[in-house]
Amino acid sequence: MINLRPIDLMKSCKSHLELIAKLAAEKWGEVWMSELIREYCKISQLNGEDAATPNNRKGQIKRAFQVGSCTADTLIILYYAIGCELEISRKQTIAIP
Repeated sequence: MINLRPIDLMKSCKSHLELIAKLAAEKWGEVWMSELIREYCKISQLNGEDAATPNNRKGQIKRAFQVGSCTADTLIILYYAIGCELEISRKQTIAIP
């Protein structure tokens, strides 16, 4: 698995998408977008989205990168599509009297 920098250094969805694009280009070269969409659809289908085909999702994924925004579900699947796993932890705040 790929180690990602701490999420608190990444302030926006756009910065996550930029990292995904960089890692996808390193993995697949010039055809990274097509391969990313294909992998995204495979994962979505495994999660029960039978209608998730590259033809149906191409516009959604390309638009996410163009506008720098997407849903959390899409972002998580995109990370998985390039071989990353996300770990979410909760910071605990301790009140000092």
